[in-house]
Amino acid sequence: MRAAATLAAALVAVTVAGCGNSGKQGLSHDQLVKETDAICKRLDKRLAKVEEPENAAGYLEFLEGTHDAVIQSRNDLRALDPSAADAPAYRRLTTTYDQLERTLGELETAAKQEQPYTIERLSSRVDRLVTSSEKIARELGATGCAR
Repeated sequence: MRAAATLAAALVAVTVAGCGNSGKQGLSHDQLVKETDAICKRLDKRLAKVEEPENAAGYLEFLEGTHDAVIQSRNDLRALDPSAADAPAYRRLTTTYDQLERTLGELETAAKQEQPYTIERLSSRVDRLVTSSEKIARELGATGCAR
């Protein structure tokens, strides 16, 4: 009986230890801002490598390069672990990047299908999402993301 109680206590201890770190704080605000700024700077470098389109064929390549750069940055942002205090603003930022990524994908499809009205509508949405992401980043303190 005593061995069973000891085993049960040991299992409880292992289970509690394995259930995650309840004291986990996430990145400090300064660390989060620093990492977010670094991600934004890498995005800027990736985008600088994407050539501006000179014709319709170039436009599709431009969209694909932009889309790939946003996907990489969105994934990098999602890998960060903000503190509870920063989580709501950070969630807004990553959600905006999710929306931007989806919209760029839709824009690529519209360009392939040569749908000018859809391209115009989606391009306007991209502009709004970029403006929104910059505003959220500025509110978070990530000046490397805000133009």
